[in-house]
Amino acid sequence: MRTLDEFRKLPRATTRESAIAKVHLVAQQALRQDAVTGDPNWDYFLAYIEAAIAVNERARAGEDIKLRDPSLVNDEKIRVLRVNIVRIDERIATFKEVLSLPKFLKSQGEVARKQIAEFSAEQK
Repeated sequence: MRTLDEFRKLPRATTRESAIAKVHLVAQQALRQDAVTGDPNWDYFLAYIEAAIAVNERARAGEDIKLRDPSLVNDEKIRVLRVNIVRIDERIATFKEVLSLPKFLKSQGEVARKQIAEFSAEQK
């Protein structure tokens, strides 16, 4: 069994590496049904967007916990936490918008294809 000092000396994953690992773990979760396109390539992309949303939602919860800490009295730290929360909220909102894009692009592509076919038929 390791002592506490030995444990503390073990190499740790950097924040970026641990964030990437979290995204890979969460990427296995199911997609929202309204975002599924039926195309395996788009759905694979959407799985990573879903994972990024989940990671950011957990980060948001962590920042909330820090902000609600009764021992937090430093005004500067409170402002930094609030800014972090706003940034995370905006990231989540952006990812949610990106989540709807593939299905929208596919549907609009079909509409454009029909309009081009109609236009071509009129020209003949």
